[in-house]
Amino acid sequence: MDGERYTQTFAVTSADCDLRRRMTPGALLRLCQNISTDHCTALGLTSAYYAQSHTAFLLAKLACRWERPILLDERITLCTRPEVAKHAVYKRITEVRGEDGSLAALADSRWVLIDTESRRILRRPTEAIAALPFAQTVVEALPFALPRPETAEPVCECRAAYSQCDQNGHINNTRYIDLACDLLPLEQLAEAPLRSLCVNYHNEIPAGQAFLAERARLDERTWYIACTQPDRRCFEGVFTLAEPGWSGAGGTQG
Repeated sequence: MDGERYTQTFAVTSADCDLRRRMTPGALLRLCQNISTDHCTALGLTSAYYAQSHTAFLLAKLACRWERPILLDERITLCTRPEVAKHAVYKRITEVRGEDGSLAALADSRWVLIDTESRRILRRPTEAIAALPFAQTVVEALPFALPRPETAEPVCECRAAYSQCDQNGHINNTRYIDLACDLLPLEQLAEAPLRSLCVNYHNEIPAGQAFLAERARLDERTWYIACTQPDRRCFEGVFTLAEPGWSGAGGTQG
């Protein structure tokens, strides 16, 4: 581990996988979130520091692209690389590689530092965060273009449940990904996994609050998913499924 990168290896367990023994997007992104937290902790940004400084990192945007499905019992290595703040946004790239070293997935996350008392974005980092040895530039990036349909159909009314919320008191960013996948047609997800996603986190949904889940079909394999409350959009994303039989290696998945 150094200031510019942090690496961990994980085994994919049955609890991480779907009905086709493929690692779910939410499970992978929870590993990405955890390694980001572990990296900051290793550099001295502990939970005690955040509590004392009344600060927290919140995810603003996320994009992820899969090069192939990640399967049960695989051992995968994640390497995360953060960038110094630019216009108050902290970029972090996380590579996911298989045992042979080949790239299985790439995640591009954009974070903001907030004051937990005022809920305002901090345009300047704290002294400790400014001193972190993050890279000046991390070259890799994924596109964040997010087409929005003219209309989306309401699917269901939901409530920010106990199992979805984290220590910040609102729905955890990865749980929105779980929710979005649940809104995709099961027959499509059973046939082929996600190939890519791009999401924006606009407003927090605190524990216990109600919201509306909506969706719209953009093309045969691409869906728009949104979570809204009256007069405000909280979450939205575009989710593209792979072609049937996609393995990422020019063949079919076994």
